[in-house]
Amino acid sequence: MVFTCGSPVTAIAQHCLGLSHDNAFELNWTLLNAGISQLLYNRKGKVSLALCNEHHHLAIAGNRI
Repeated sequence: MVFTCGSPVTAIAQHCLGLSHDNAFELNWTLLNAGISQLLYNRKGKVSLALCNEHHHLAIAGNRI
């Protein structure tokens, strides 16, 4: 597990999804604190984004989003 702000998550998502700088900037505004993102790695070293900004755990805990 790594705990970080949205900027590194945005940079990883940009890389994995091939987003332009403008689209990555827009994505950054949508990320919540405490959101969960998950990366998958294959044996060839390719990184894929499996989850980005999942926050269902906050709703279950009764927090307002």
